[in-house]
Amino acid sequence: MFGFTTALGVDVGDDAVRIVRLRASRAGFELLDVQRLPLPEDHDLTGAAQALSALARERGASRTRLAGALPASGCALKIADLPPARPAELALVAKFEAESQFPLPLHELVWGYALSPSPAGRFHAVIAGARRTQVDERLAFLQHTGVMPTAMLPAPLAAAAALATPPTGVYLLVVAGTEWTDLVLYDGARLLASRSVLAGLPQRTGWAERVAREALHWSTGQEHPHTAVLLGMVTAREQDALCQTLAIPACLGDPWQDVTDPQRQLPALDDLPAAFATAVGLAKSALQRHPGPNLLPSRVVDGQGQQRKSGWVLAALLAATVLLVPVLRGEQQQLQAARAMLHGVQQQEHRIKHVATPAPSSALPAAQRAMTALQQPENRTLEMLRVLSVKMPKELMLTDLTYERGKTLTVRGRADSTRAVAEALQTVSALAVVEHATLDYSTLAREKMAHGYDFQITCTLTPTEDPTLSTGREKKSAPARTGTVVL
Repeated sequence: MFGFTTALGVDVGDDAVRIVRLRASRAGFELLDVQRLPLPEDHDLTGAAQALSALARERGASRTRLAGALPASGCALKIADLPPARPAELALVAKFEAESQFPLPLHELVWGYALSPSPAGRFHAVIAGARRTQVDERLAFLQHTGVMPTAMLPAPLAAAAALATPPTGVYLLVVAGTEWTDLVLYDGARLLASRSVLAGLPQRTGWAERVAREALHWSTGQEHPHTAVLLGMVTAREQDALCQTLAIPACLGDPWQDVTDPQRQLPALDDLPAAFATAVGLAKSALQRHPGPNLLPSRVVDGQGQQRKSGWVLAALLAATVLLVPVLRGEQQQLQAARAMLHGVQQQEHRIKHVATPAPSSALPAAQRAMTALQQPENRTLEMLRVLSVKMPKELMLTDLTYERGKTLTVRGRADSTRAVAEALQTVSALAVVEHATLDYSTLAREKMAHGYDFQITCTLTPTEDPTLSTGREKKSAPARTGTVVL
């Protein structure tokens, strides 16, 4: 509800399922768990799914973020340069590029895109797609953890996210598996091209030659790499062979560079540390919330959005209850005082009726009006918050509410459109206790990649008669009570 500090990265490779659980810390990342679940030769995931489910129950992974990967050999990765435009217009342009570049129709694919700034105010777009059946199979496997994934990334992009300090300039990232080897060309953090080659285990003869042959046109092109970084199932021997074949410097990447290991789990691994690069990158991406082109189906993303919205609404109501308890107690005391005053006046009137028939007392109508006003739903602060939550447009989320009894009500939030802001102003103006409502501002969100309009509405409340505010021996006005609710 309030965010997660741990994340689980699950990488289904050619030979095993590799799992890494990290915790975010001020110094970087802390390793909580690292596991390798071997796969049979037929790549049947049944046994690995059972082991993954047992591991999740044992480690209590239900309160964590989860990210999975799809093999690059089953994904399509395309690059596009998009003109400057609004987010909604960029989404349409990205969809047009996907329809133009992907070999299959979009209704058969799950696709996503990620944008980064490029020169001249344009946007560099990385568009990824995979068959819907393949995504559903991987999603069903990940659900054995008992956690709904928050991201599904192409494996080589996740492996690149594991590098704490990637090289500057143009470089070649080589992620080697037991069957497939992924080649990714980067210019700093900007993806230029990607391809996969069925090169076999790196320790076999001829692996470096097959990889170099696939990367040859990059080496001789205009944006040729100046260095190569190796991840996955590679050792110093394969590093030297690829360095000689490509005729450029090559180094072994370290996905654990900014990860601390307080429990000393890495030395006990029966595997190459660099083989966990994809799993480490998945966990880091989930914690940093910059997943890149997310290949989760839209039904999953929409469901998670509804869950987050419901969680924040519940948190807001809880915060409102905590913050407004003193205000509510004060209002209850005022209501009890008004009732006592009314009861006393009624008894006095009853006694006077048996003695004489003087002019009617003015205190009785005043007390009745005070009690009636205090019992109105709009004068109870929590009820006012509930009415606002129910009547506000669905395209709008409240983030802040400031209430000063009998004076002002200030509402802040974010809306998907200016139309939703206008509906919110009408809704607030229609409240019985609001005398006048003013839209202070409605501005387009300035955060990078943000959607919507930030707005503030200030209302002048209708003054109500409340004699209980001036009761007491010293006849002093009761201080106004304020409550601020952060939604």
